Amino acid sequence: MKIINILLLVFLLTAFAIGISMTETEMPVINQALDNATIIATNFTFDTATNDTYANGVLLITEKFFHFITVAMVEVMRIGILFEHDNPEYFTPQFIIGIVKLIIWAMIIGTLAVPIMYLVAFMIMLAIWIKNKFSK
Repeated sequence: MKIINILLLVFLLTAFAIGISMTETEMPVINQALDNATIIATNFTFDTATNDTYANGVLLITEKFFHFITVAMVEVMRIGILFEHDNPEYFTPQFIIGIVKLIIWAMIIGTLAVPIMYLVAFMIMLAIWIKNKFSK
């Protein structure tokens, strides 16, 4: 899995967990907090007052990317919270915890897959070398 997909899924599962535990009186508070996060993210700017146009372009692109990522994360959280608040029967807290555990195990296995394949390839090469060495 790509790291962005994993982060998006974790944000969504977190939003589901927040939506499950929310009451009707907390809804305006959560909406206001998410609105404030969006406003802060869009008002964030880098200082682009350098004399180098290349550096200004890089800073501008980085700033736009930061705006996109933060607003996307906040909106994914908002969608997850609202969906789960309106439909609490879809995901129970135990199901969400199980999914998170499954994601963590998939990340661990995915991280170890390449070193394990190198170890298997080394063992095969070693077995071929031993076979050739003793068959002569």
